[in-house]
Amino acid sequence: MDKFVRDTFVFPCLAIVFFTLFGGVFIFHGNQVVDIEGLKTQDGSIDFNYSTRHFWGLMEFPHRVPGVKHVRIATDSTMKNGRNTLTSELVFMTDNHEESLLSGSSNEQTKKEIRDAINAFYDDSGQTAFSQEFHIRNIFFWVGLPFFTLGILGVIGWPQTIVKAIKKRKNERRQLTRPPENP
Repeated sequence: MDKFVRDTFVFPCLAIVFFTLFGGVFIFHGNQVVDIEGLKTQDGSIDFNYSTRHFWGLMEFPHRVPGVKHVRIATDSTMKNGRNTLTSELVFMTDNHEESLLSGSSNEQTKKEIRDAINAFYDDSGQTAFSQEFHIRNIFFWVGLPFFTLGILGVIGWPQTIVKAIKKRKNERRQLTRPPENP
């Protein structure tokens, strides 16, 4: 492979892809907005629609959970490499199944806020509709942000780098083909 192609196209492209994808994965998990809407049914249960939005609303994942009777936080303690890791998840409880929302080892305060808000709605007989938005931003977002930013800056600056490299290569070729000057 030609050094020019390798240094101008291949290496910058690989760096941009790495930084953007690496940072993007962390931002995906560390920066979310959860919209939760619920309506009480005749039998006293709640039909919930919730969606999680990632990348500032560019990706949205809607879910429907009918017949919710209760919301709880389930915790799990696992041993990995001699370390005890505590994870938790927000769980919608129905008669037939449990559906998990926000599982992981962070966002404990947000999980408690969501649980308390939904359970208060369930207990309040005067309220028939529920609608709230929760913003989740944790350490994963802050870890991924610098990498993602470098990747985006690379995408923005790469065309200018290519143009400079092409001009430099043209000048070098001109220098090689120009006859030497006689004094």
